[in-house]
Parts: sequence; structure tokens; C-alpha cells
Amino acid sequence: MDFKLQSNAKDIAVSNHWRAKRVLTTLRESNKANARLLKKAVREQAGLTDHSLDDLRRMGHPYAKRAPNPPHPPQMIHAQSGGYRRAFFARTSARGNDFFIEFGNTAEPLATWLEYGTKKMIERAPLRYLRMKMAPEMQLNNRRAYRSALGLHGAAARSRARKYMKTLG
Repeated sequence: MDFKLQSNAKDIAVSNHWRAKRVLTTLRESNKANARLLKKAVREQAGLTDHSLDDLRRMGHPYAKRAPNPPHPPQMIHAQSGGYRRAFFARTSARGNDFFIEFGNTAEPLATWLEYGTKKMIERAPLRYLRMKMAPEMQLNNRRAYRSALGLHGAAARSRARKYMKTLG
């Protein structure tokens, strides 16, 4: 259960050949910062401690399909043992000059149950929610890194960044 984000750092570096090494280094570091950002966000999202399993049972199973009435947004997860929260990973890798972030959870089958729901439990979709929520912020971090690497400021930075960064994830 994971997803990958890819950046086309090589194409960007080639188009700015005079600063290629600086662009590649900056985007690699931006990718690492985005992985740390994802880990921080998932710790906040999967770390609710205000309801135990007994509390949820007394509340009438608020995440049940028969009568869903969640006390929090469905993608917010209550930590019981902490295993699900610890099973999240955010890895960065590079293939050539392209950088990737792989993000997911290794706590099977719990991760699948929470992501897609079960016969009795509603879909919680924590990974899909995080991807949707964090993608714009990670793209902004990449644009800032690109502008910083090229030393661009003002309108030139914005127009050039838009042109080259449309495909960055």
C-alpha cells in the first residue's frame, strides 16, 4: 500500500545546463525535505489518542457502515498499539538524475482495511488523503528549491518556474 512521486530533475537540469549540478543537488534535498514533511504529517494524522477501542465500542462503533458517525474526519486514525503509525515509511531514491519519494504503510492487512474499508467498516483512506493534501505543498517546496538553485527572483522566477516545474511532483 503505497504511492510514488517522481520529479524530472534531469530535464530541468539539462535545460539550465550552466547550473545543472546546483539544480540537481537542490532538488535532491527538496525531495528529502518532502519525505520528512510526509512523515510528520502522518504522525499527526495517525496519532489520535482520545478514544480507546472500548470508547469506540461504547460510542456504538462510529466507523461502522451500518450507521457511520465518526467523531473525527475518517482519515484521522486512533492509535491503539502504535504499530500502524510506526509502519509508515517515506523513502527517497534516485534513478539516474530523477528523484522519487515512495510513501506507504507496511502494516498489512490493517493498512488495506483502513484504506479501502471492510464489509463492516467505512473507508478511511489515510494514504489517499495525505497524498491529496500534501501534493500542493510538496510541489511548492520543489518550485522554491528550483528558484533558489537558479537564483531567480520576482516575476522571472515565477514564470520560469511555472514553465519548467509543471511536471514536478
